Amino acid sequence: MTGPGLEAKSQITNSELPAIFGNVQLSLSASAVGDSGASGFTLRNFTLTLPHERSWASKVDDPVARILLVALAALGIVALAVALVSNRRRLTASFPRPRGRWHGLAIGSAIVFLAGNLLLFPLGGHPFDFANEQLYAYVAAAYGPSQLYFLPDVVSLARVWNGVPWIQVAFPYEPGVAYLFAGVGSLGALLVGGTGTLAADSAQLGYLVKAVNVLFGFADGVLIYRILRELNVSEKWSRIGAALFLFNPAVWFSMSVWGQTHVVSIFFVLTAILFAQRRNPTWAWLALAVACLTRPQMVVFGLLLGVAFIRWFTWRETVTALSWTTVASFVAITPLTLATSPSLPVDVLINNLRVQEGGGNQALLTTVSQDAYSIWPLVTYLFHGTSGLGRAFTPSSAALIGSVSYQLASQILIAVALLLVVGALFLRQRSAIQSGGYIPLVAIGVTSFLMLLTGVVATHFLLALPLLLLCRRWMDPIAYCYVAAVWSISTFVPMFGDMGVATAAATHGYSLLAPANNPITHFFVNLYAWDRFITAAILANVCALIWLIVLTVRSPIRVSSPA
Repeated sequence: MTGPGLEAKSQITNSELPAIFGNVQLSLSASAVGDSGASGFTLRNFTLTLPHERSWASKVDDPVARILLVALAALGIVALAVALVSNRRRLTASFPRPRGRWHGLAIGSAIVFLAGNLLLFPLGGHPFDFANEQLYAYVAAAYGPSQLYFLPDVVSLARVWNGVPWIQVAFPYEPGVAYLFAGVGSLGALLVGGTGTLAADSAQLGYLVKAVNVLFGFADGVLIYRILRELNVSEKWSRIGAALFLFNPAVWFSMSVWGQTHVVSIFFVLTAILFAQRRNPTWAWLALAVACLTRPQMVVFGLLLGVAFIRWFTWRETVTALSWTTVASFVAITPLTLATSPSLPVDVLINNLRVQEGGGNQALLTTVSQDAYSIWPLVTYLFHGTSGLGRAFTPSSAALIGSVSYQLASQILIAVALLLVVGALFLRQRSAIQSGGYIPLVAIGVTSFLMLLTGVVATHFLLALPLLLLCRRWMDPIAYCYVAAVWSISTFVPMFGDMGVATAAATHGYSLLAPANNPITHFFVNLYAWDRFITAAILANVCALIWLIVLTVRSPIRVSSPA
């Protein structure tokens, strides 16, 4: 470091400070220690160079690759423009206009839904996860969405850690979420007159993130209603199914308190299913591709729904739809691939697998559960006698049986479960698939995946809820209400409890939800860690899954035209 009257040089080696070179890195920081009186410093014109292995995306500076990307994207844009113009009537007819009675009910539901969620916004958000999302929106608006794959890797939310730059704020999401945060950040810039961006820790930016979540959440409820009607479910139960999502406490807490974006991924999955029910393969595949380009867990949705779509549509329809989906996806992510590399989606997915499943994370941060009531907190209780929160936060690298770790057992069980569901989808008759018979099988696959996955967070359980609500046709009212209630409660309680624990540990302004100040939070923290409740919730989830499997196998599939 050089400057007027200053010239300094320093280096740190692995032997001197091994922690900074570990697989959970301390972030960079700069500080000054002055004598008496006020002092300060400013860093300008500095450059940071890191090995590419430290980033979630690789940077490619090959001019040939850039030329090819631009040329192929240009051809794709021309082809898509021609296709959209020639098929505009079919696209317009895909969504019918709502009828008057339902239209009025939708307006009333929307008012209650929006007002209720708006009241939750001031409660704050998860000290770590929501603060990350605010930072993502700020970085995407200030530096561009491509920088989400580089800049957060070298910064930390030090204010959350009492000023210590502990753990980088990596962006582990696919391009779809990068665009989402770029949009949120841009909206924030409009609020300040386009002259800058909202601060990363500003309440206004947090409200924007939650507002976008709420809009997607309401759209999810509408899609659930439309799909249930396409499945010939009665008007009454279609409305009940939509209401069970729209007014679900787990959904509200995830969107408007915790601040997670799972409702965005759910929106594109439901859109894909609705297009499939309307026999529109191109838009069904395109919506499914967008869903897979949001978060890594959506790959399972892509696998199961992809198999269902292959069974549903003819080979000609499938090849045509996949071709257009590939072109559209390539064009959509070109701004990001130009700034990073053509393999960006694959790079992000591989890094997620390496960190979560390949031992790329610190053992203490890779646990059998991050708070969710999957089967593993029950297994740790039965096999090792752990209790309370220790049941969930046992390292997944610990031995389960002999040399088999929890993580290896999880991977084997997930592979077996997904293979069985994929096999069932291939074996089911096409007439059954076309009448919606793939939906309960996909619900079983996704639910099994979440129940068997190690390191899963309770908010991820929300991804399975819409699929379970779409299974009304294959379940009697008692089973349907039981499954919806059990899954919602076992998602909501650990979310609330985990956030209560996090707010108690945070050092920056979450007094409204801190357990010491809020008796409701205190109750849910105790309930979340209570052994009897943990055991009961996990067993209830397992029973719900088994019940759904039995009813799916036994229930006849009625083939009929949508009403």
